Amino acid sequence: NMFKYSIQMFDGLKLFLEKGKREDANFVRDVEASIDRIDRQLNEYLMSADKGDLSSADLLRFTQTLKACKDIERIGDYGENLIDFFTNAVENKIKIDDKQFLPIKEANELTLNLLSKSINVFINGNKDDAIKVIQERRNIVSRLDEIINEHFTHLSRDEKKDANYLDLIFMDIINSYQRVCSHCSNVAKLYGNDKIYIF
Repeated sequence: NMFKYSIQMFDGLKLFLEKGKREDANFVRDVEASIDRIDRQLNEYLMSADKGDLSSADLLRFTQTLKACKDIERIGDYGENLIDFFTNAVENKIKIDDKQFLPIKEANELTLNLLSKSINVFINGNKDDAIKVIQERRNIVSRLDEIINEHFTHLSRDEKKDANYLDLIFMDIINSYQRVCSHCSNVAKLYGNDKIYIF
């Protein structure tokens, strides 16, 4: 459920980017609060379990779940950071032009796609799928680095002398998406790994 909520968060971010509606921002924050609440409840439940009575398979599942919920909780935190960035831009009447909107939208789509694949790994525990997520995360991070470089190349060539609010925090925004993808990779590494792809 935490994973599903995280996907809803980034769907909500997409809607806010497109329409700038306050209810979409509120939805994202409400979902993040739900993720935090489940994280606390799940941790309390897991830590109350008598580990001595668990089979080796159950103990492995216990550890995987405990680690995964920490990564998903952090994903929720980054989603909240992103909606704060975007709502601050709207409140300051900063217009998001295509040079900013299109790469941010691409970053959000790449992240949503990886989140969906990561939840499938968590549900099915398939090693091959886990390694694919780890590989894809590396490719996405490379693409997001390109987006940062492209943005600041355009900005340096722009005739306008003053960067706006979103230009100033653009790297923070893209880095937030990179961190979400890293947490997806962490979850995948609970189920499969190839040392070639550890970085």
